[in-house]
Amino acid sequence: MPGIRMLVGDVAFPDVYGMTLAAGRLPSPDHPSDRDQALLVNQEFVRQMGWDDPIGQPVSMPAVDRSFEIVGVVTDFHFRSMHEQIAPLMLFAAPDNWYSQMTIRLRPDASQETINAIGSVYARFDPVNTFRFTFLDEQFDALYTAERRVGEQIRLGSWFAFLVACMRLFGLATFTAQRRTKEIGIRKVVGASQWVIVRLLTRETVALVMLSLLLAIPAAWWIGDIWLSDFAYAAGIPVSSFMVGILVTLSIAVGTTALQAWRAAQMDPVRAIRTE
Repeated sequence: MPGIRMLVGDVAFPDVYGMTLAAGRLPSPDHPSDRDQALLVNQEFVRQMGWDDPIGQPVSMPAVDRSFEIVGVVTDFHFRSMHEQIAPLMLFAAPDNWYSQMTIRLRPDASQETINAIGSVYARFDPVNTFRFTFLDEQFDALYTAERRVGEQIRLGSWFAFLVACMRLFGLATFTAQRRTKEIGIRKVVGASQWVIVRLLTRETVALVMLSLLLAIPAAWWIGDIWLSDFAYAAGIPVSSFMVGILVTLSIAVGTTALQAWRAAQMDPVRAIRTE
């Protein structure tokens, strides 16, 4: 079976990492043979092997020159990047000289003094090698450094584009109101209300914003879909995300334009007609 992952650990390994048992049992000190023969596999391993009942199935590993017997099946879990699908997994106990590191589960409120105490105990058993440690959550976070960096760049770029767009929209609304000052004055003279003038000046800007949304949304969906396809279990882009963006964009466009249009509509019509 290609792509099998192997983990080695003692009988406490599944409990320390909080693995959930799906079938069978976990290796136990109460079964002396488990140290040399017990094998845990995940559900993906069983699916790919096509077994209905994997408990008791023998598995030979020529690479380690040993044969094992499956005693339990654990539920699938991610132990590598989300860019990869969950692979078939085998977990077994290895000879003592195979181990190069240990896992210790700490309470969330563990202090630096706790880590120093662990280092002191380690030094008593191995005074030659320096005590070095890493946190598992930090190792997993490191798998997504590139994604966080890209996300931060997109966030900063989006805020910058948002500010620039608001400034340009405000300038466009001001320019439109000044360009149509005489028209506004004439319409008021013939009886147009302020709300009619506001609606007239706002309509053009909203039409332009809608056109830009029609161009931007397919491009954003296409780029987002390409990025998500790089993950093994990519989630779709919800329509609600685009709906929120559309509502926020239109609200800003209407609010900015309507404010300038309202100011222009309150101008003295005689003065507006005389404006060159």
